[in-house]
Amino acid sequence: MLKSTQIIIGRHHKPTSFAAAVISLLLVAPLAPANPLTLSEPLLQQVYQQYGEQAQTRLRQWQQTINHAIGKPEIEQLKLANNFINQAQFIHSPYYQDGFDLRLSPVAFLIQGAGDSEEFSIAKYFTLREMGIDNSKLRLTYTEIESSRASHMVLAYYSAVDAEPLVLDYLDKAVRPLSQRQDIRLIYSFDAEPIWLSQSNARTELNFRLARSLRGPYKPVPFQFRPVATMDSTHY
Repeated sequence: MLKSTQIIIGRHHKPTSFAAAVISLLLVAPLAPANPLTLSEPLLQQVYQQYGEQAQTRLRQWQQTINHAIGKPEIEQLKLANNFINQAQFIHSPYYQDGFDLRLSPVAFLIQGAGDSEEFSIAKYFTLREMGIDNSKLRLTYTEIESSRASHMVLAYYSAVDAEPLVLDYLDKAVRPLSQRQDIRLIYSFDAEPIWLSQSNARTELNFRLARSLRGPYKPVPFQFRPVATMDSTHY
């Protein structure tokens, strides 16, 4: 039985200046674009200078993938986003500092080319929103791996409210219906849009916030939270 509830998201009482900058990045809400995505050259040059040619190339390829997908059928967009993000390497997130669990922001994930299941899923969400897929069709979903009982995040796509979801994952790199994923069990899913709410959705704002996030590669996710927003969650 499905059970609807609300979960709280938030941030530490005293975030560092970098944490505040990356939180700003996460508050970008890419809406269905009428025009191709254009990452600014100053941003790309900053990436090159700070992180090297490979990181810059990944951002350019991300931009090309998004622009190639705009206007295509949604199933093709899902495959393009899934295949591109799955080129990254999986790593556990072993980074801890002063009681913070450090997670990569979407742009830092692309720059590094590696991350854990949460970072893969959030990057896919961010990419599909830029391609024009409506937020109502996407759910960040925590699952349990049947063989190990380990927690694992995937991105679920619903073509309609009552449709069987398609699962975007890196364990099984094909976009498959949930019924074909016997290796995972759904725990709960949530609407990610409140995380990305922003007062401005202009592309110039996106570039500005991406550039600000480059002060460092990781965003702190604290163990202690102060409620700042709520989002709907569905438990299975």
